Amino acid sequence: MAKNRLADLHNDERFVSHRATDPDGREIAKRWGQLEGEEAVDLIYRSIYDRFPEYMERHETVEDAHRAYDQAIDCILEIRHRTVVETKGDLDTPGPKAVLHIEGLNTVVTDGDLPKLTNLWDKGVRSLGSIYAHEDTIGGGNEADPSIGLKHMGESIVLEAMRLGMAIDLAHYNRKTKDDVLDVIAKHGKGCVAYTHGSLFDSNNPSLRERAIEEDQVREIVSLGGLIGLSVCKPFVTSVEEFVGQLINVGEMSGFAGVSIGTDFGGVSNDELLSGMRCYREMYDTIGKHLTDHPGVNDDEIAK
Repeated sequence: MAKNRLADLHNDERFVSHRATDPDGREIAKRWGQLEGEEAVDLIYRSIYDRFPEYMERHETVEDAHRAYDQAIDCILEIRHRTVVETKGDLDTPGPKAVLHIEGLNTVVTDGDLPKLTNLWDKGVRSLGSIYAHEDTIGGGNEADPSIGLKHMGESIVLEAMRLGMAIDLAHYNRKTKDDVLDVIAKHGKGCVAYTHGSLFDSNNPSLRERAIEEDQVREIVSLGGLIGLSVCKPFVTSVEEFVGQLINVGEMSGFAGVSIGTDFGGVSNDELLSGMRCYREMYDTIGKHLTDHPGVNDDEIAK
């Protein structure tokens, strides 16, 4: 398989595309500038997300809210500016490519809803972050009670995703749920797993304990053949130097083969961006310069 020159494990362009036309989407529309230079990125994990609580507010029944939400997700899936990767062979096709990723699986709440994963698979989705921040029927998100782990429904989703061949993204799970998912994957076989965007836990930033990833989890994900994507914005890092330090640290744990960038561009406000990292065009130049100047990293490691 040909190596991708540049990759991003998390991008919210679809959210911007979908929401920027709404009457209240003016603030979101300002995020288009973050995507400048995107055409140079070979592979992007495109996140598909919408605000489910808004559907609950607009509809009288849960069933109607679920139906409307599923229709909205289908609409976002129609936005395709790149070749969508559905098989490993697609990675070798020329031109910019995208892996479709679902962030928050809000309408899969019972075993009877599991066929929705097959529906998403048939529409090209190959990566799944089933929890977004809070506790739900799946397990504990990064803002939930830290003692809440993977629930029965969550395990059913993980196993069904593994059966289909979807990658499981741990980014918004709390620490216990991350560990539980890794245990399920290790027990049942080497399924695809990733932490697409976030940071390595730093005791100096305890507020990110549940959202960040710990060193033992990094090593477990890499041992399962997975990927780690590090964010380039606040609150995960406060400077380019801090980001590059994390990139090198995780790279050393993974042999520089399992670490990438997960920008979250389109999903963060402009106030959360770092100087020199405000869009793709700036970011890769800035990171490349810092890595090239770093005495502890060689050209082969940078190329990975």
